[in-house]
Amino acid sequence: AAGTAPGSGAPEAIAFALSTEDNTLDVRGLRLEEALEQSERFFDRCTVKHVSPVMVIHGHGTGRLKAGLREHWQSSPYVQAFRPGKEGEGRDGVTIVALSL
Repeated sequence: AAGTAPGSGAPEAIAFALSTEDNTLDVRGLRLEEALEQSERFFDRCTVKHVSPVMVIHGHGTGRLKAGLREHWQSSPYVQAFRPGKEGEGRDGVTIVALSL
């Protein structure tokens, strides 16, 4: 919505997401810098194609990748809101992101 800060949307309002080739990015095993770079490029492509919400698979691991991504997305101009995956989406090994289209 116009006039709201990036990442300030209502995460609970993000629809259930089914993973497809077009809406899913897998960054498992990447360093945070690489994952941030890939997610920005992915969000840019999805915004152009009007694809939202999208899924970012980061896995569980140490939790550093997930935490770093989510922290960065709070101020990303691409991101309207995000939430952890629900059952059937990958739970907390996945983040569902609503993009600002």
